[in-house]
Order: sequence, then C-alpha cells, then structure tokens
Amino acid sequence: MIGECGYHARHGHPTGYPPGRLDRILLSTILKNSSKHYYSQGLGGASVRDQVEIAAVVQGSTQAVRQHPCFSMVVCLVSPLVHPAERVQEIMECAASGSRSGWKPPI
Repeated sequence: MIGECGYHARHGHPTGYPPGRLDRILLSTILKNSSKHYYSQGLGGASVRDQVEIAAVVQGSTQAVRQHPCFSMVVCLVSPLVHPAERVQEIMECAASGSRSGWKPPI
C-alpha cells in the first residue's frame, strides 16, 4: 500500500548541493514535510551524529529518537572482508547513538 511506504535515501548526488552535506539536507527536508519513516544514508560517523541531532530537534530529544526513531541508516559495504573506514564509523556511531541501521550486503 503506497500510504504505508516510507522514504528511501537518494542514490547518486545531484548537482548544486554541497558535497558531503546532502544526507543532512535530505533528512531535514523529509522530517519537515512528512511524518513517515525515512531510510537514510550517511557519509561517515559525523553524518550519523548530525542526523541524530536533527531528528532530536524534530522529535524533542535524543531519548525520543532512541525510543521511536523517525529514520534508519542503511550502510552499504564493499565486500564481506573489506569494510571502508567510513562505513565502519557509521556502524559504530549507529550503535553508540542507539540509531537503527541496516547493512546492505555487497553484490
């Protein structure tokens, strides 16, 4: 049912946005305009921290984000034996902040 669907992060990078900040822009735009769950992507540990802070402003506190998160992070890994530092930082920050995360296995 389309009414039940949430939003998924973008793939690729449109022109006209500052590099490394599009994830934060998309999250804040979605949270301002919808109450649906957002499946986000990050660009390193700082990205996850920033997105948790954005969600905390919208939801009222970081505790509210932990209890009823309005977004989840997807972490795409390269291969089962190689995890780029950025992806590991994202996974570790998700665990530290109590954020939900999903791992997309390499193809």
